[in-house]
Amino acid sequence: MAIGDLLSKARKRQGMTQKDLAADVNYSREAIAKYETGARKMPKELYQEVTESVDDPQFYFETWEAVSGIVSIPYFDGEYIDQHPASMHYLVRKETAEALEQLNTVCWVKPANVRTADEREEMKKVLCRSQYD
Repeated sequence: MAIGDLLSKARKRQGMTQKDLAADVNYSREAIAKYETGARKMPKELYQEVTESVDDPQFYFETWEAVSGIVSIPYFDGEYIDQHPASMHYLVRKETAEALEQLNTVCWVKPANVRTADEREEMKKVLCRSQYD
């Protein structure tokens, strides 16, 4: 899936309009619309700023490699990790797929301030999954 399409979905999940995002990143709403539709390629220097503005965990996990330009992830299972680039790439993709699978088990469109205690606890478990495994 193209980064623009992922951005559009993440922005909507967070309840942001194109105008809101444009104001946050100091670009025009028209430019944001073109990035989302693929009519224009989003500049690499804008990736991090957009990711921080949207603040959507699923968007982060889906675009981490494009945004960072490196193969990296903050957590790996196991005692030994093969540092060879091909192995790291494989492990990162595997961990990312697992993280996305977990993120898809909860509803992201409901604002935090209207979630029940049970819903907040479920969200906490998903976001801190390694602590519960």
